Amino acid sequence: MYLSSLDIFFAKVQYNLRVLFYEQIKPADISEFVGSLKASLAEALVHFYPLAGRLLDDDRGRLVLDCNDAGVDFVEAETAASFRELQDAHFDFTPLFSQLAPLGHLTRSDLPNLPLLAVQITRFLEGGVAVAISHSHIAMDGSSLWQFWVSWGECTQGIPLSKPPIHTRTIFKPANVSHEIAKLIPLEMIPIDITNENSSTPLVNKVLHFSAEAMKKLKDMGVDAQNKIEGPKRGVSSLEVLFAHCWRHVTEARMLPDDQELSFVVVADMRRTRPNTNVPPQVPENFFGNAITWTCAKSTPHTLRNETFAATLAHIAKLVDDCVHPNNLHGMIHCFELFDTRSQDESLWFGGVNINVASSPRFPIHLVDFGWGPPTCARPICASCDGEICLLPCSSNGVDVCIKLDALSLERLIDDPTFIFP
Repeated sequence: MYLSSLDIFFAKVQYNLRVLFYEQIKPADISEFVGSLKASLAEALVHFYPLAGRLLDDDRGRLVLDCNDAGVDFVEAETAASFRELQDAHFDFTPLFSQLAPLGHLTRSDLPNLPLLAVQITRFLEGGVAVAISHSHIAMDGSSLWQFWVSWGECTQGIPLSKPPIHTRTIFKPANVSHEIAKLIPLEMIPIDITNENSSTPLVNKVLHFSAEAMKKLKDMGVDAQNKIEGPKRGVSSLEVLFAHCWRHVTEARMLPDDQELSFVVVADMRRTRPNTNVPPQVPENFFGNAITWTCAKSTPHTLRNETFAATLAHIAKLVDDCVHPNNLHGMIHCFELFDTRSQDESLWFGGVNINVASSPRFPIHLVDFGWGPPTCARPICASCDGEICLLPCSSNGVDVCIKLDALSLERLIDDPTFIFP
């Protein structure tokens, strides 16, 4: 199967690790739960057959996906940890998380014949189950992951797939690779690769919960900031306000030099966000693979500290508009075709000064129902790098901000009374 340059870009990125927790699975039901998931996984893979394949290099040295039905890993595990204690701690990160997903933080470079997908179901002795997935980012992005997960639940329930996958990755195959189109990505959109040498403290993963009330206050703050600007106004989303809020407060907590250049990276799903629907390629909502683009805004701590919130928000809004523009998608495809992006190390994009936003609170996590109801909670196993933020929805209609920072910066961020509203 053809892999687009948007797929191949992730060849050296670690496997993506996500876990769902189900409190409603009682000890007496666990064996039935595990058995039904194992049987329905085989059915789901009929629809999502690329996940059962393997990666290899073709005669020209280009990475391709061999749909050879080599299979996926399925692991059953048991833990004496208390599900209730995890729940009481709002499923904050613990060392237990690293035991819930198979394969760990591997890349294809570590083991070339790795399965593209691995599943682990961990039962808690007092009740509750964790269902974790590890997958190669080459095979699918976040939207495709949740499309697969929802479909797997539908197979378990014996109902038709609500979104059957479309496997036409050739929609991102350019007829003629062009240096001119590749130049549509300006150099300033490439993240800073400077490491923060002042940070020697260990990195810590933390879940910071923004309630529905806090999100409303943030949105109101964004609207108020825009109302103070004269001239035409572009509406802003709650997420854009959250981005601006996090960029300002995380940067302040890091106590970086005033003139340190830094980046804020956002990702856009091109299935949903096309401002000009007449510009190809048209990306079906059911497209399975990688259909994401990204760009970054740049600033300095001095600028963020002294400009108004409206100015930071305007910067973020422009960043999002640039990210979803067709020129960005076309430029990325042609640029990645021209240059070997597999040599890139994702850690260079962070380095203790940058922020990268991953995942989305809009993902349909509540629809992953294996017949016992929706999950109690979703979590990443951990963030990959310093400055990564993973956004996930929670049952109270708020947003869980899963973040990785050095311990001192994280402590300052948590102690900031203006960061998380009451």
